[in-house]
Amino acid sequence: MSEYIIETKDLSFNYPDGTKALKNVNIKIEKGKKISFIGVNGSGKSTLFLNFNGVLKPNSGDLVYKGDVVKYNSKSLLQLRKKCRNSISRSRKPTFF
Repeated sequence: MSEYIIETKDLSFNYPDGTKALKNVNIKIEKGKKISFIGVNGSGKSTLFLNFNGVLKPNSGDLVYKGDVVKYNSKSLLQLRKKCRNSISRSRKPTFF
């Protein structure tokens, strides 16, 4: 069984002006894997990463980090960002997770 560092489950996000940026996104990123997100301008890459780090909160769906559903409160987001920062600083090459 694979260990996933991050998962999204039916993640959706709409901007306040009504723009639908993400719709039911399902991603599973295995621990230790290198991946890239490629797409045209406006396809949702930045919005997805802003949801990953808690700058934006999804309208629906879940973000799961190391098996735990991310809660979008100050304490949980601070812990998430510390974990991500520590993961990056231990690596010789910069990685997102």
